[in-house]
Amino acid sequence: MTHSSIVRQIDALEAELGAPLLTRSTRALVPTSAGQLVLQRAQPVLDDLVDLRAEVLALTGAVSGVLRIACLSTFGKRYVLPALEALIANERRLVASARYISRLGNPDSVSALAVHRLIDKMHSTDVLGWSSLLGSSTKQFAAGHEVFRDDFEALRLAALSGFGIALLPSWVVGEDIMAGRLTRLLPSIVDASGDAGGIYALRALVEPLAKVNAFTASLRRTIGSPPIWDGACLSGANRGHCS
Repeated sequence: MTHSSIVRQIDALEAELGAPLLTRSTRALVPTSAGQLVLQRAQPVLDDLVDLRAEVLALTGAVSGVLRIACLSTFGKRYVLPALEALIANERRLVASARYISRLGNPDSVSALAVHRLIDKMHSTDVLGWSSLLGSSTKQFAAGHEVFRDDFEALRLAALSGFGIALLPSWVVGEDIMAGRLTRLLPSIVDASGDAGGIYALRALVEPLAKVNAFTASLRRTIGSPPIWDGACLSGANRGHCS
């Protein structure tokens, strides 16, 4: 657009609203209080128009527009960013380091966990699923919990450092198990406890946008099937770590 065309549109908008939107000088344009308010209120409308255009273009299969992705930070760092739809059930893994097991032993039952240090999240939303594993006896284990900040990577690092036993999704600790950095504990009991959790791709539209299809296809290729954090479990070299 030409400079004169922009100036005419600003003048027309100011005349319609009855207030100056910009303070003009020879060096800069500075928004007035009215101008800041107009920008604040208009931006969501402009964003909606961008989304509307993307939805219309999706009818023709065009890949364009802004793709907004929301996910757990650790998963995003490990798998979403390198991928630039995975509908998979992520099993949990009860794990501890060899250093921890050498000091406090390998529990052979859920009740044996009462004498162990269990790594938990700072808040009590129970995203980790300890209650589904420990059941009604959860309270008796409270004294043995080691509390860390609400970040899967921090909990993983705590387990690797030997602070205690962690209950984390397979996509967080799967590669550590395969590499022998962490040992999987009570696999049959943990697998039978239910509430496995998962990573899901949620779509607002019945017919996904072309950009969403392009992203999820790339994510599928990056994660693989079986997923890369469990894929090596099928090989003989690592079978001992993954059983």
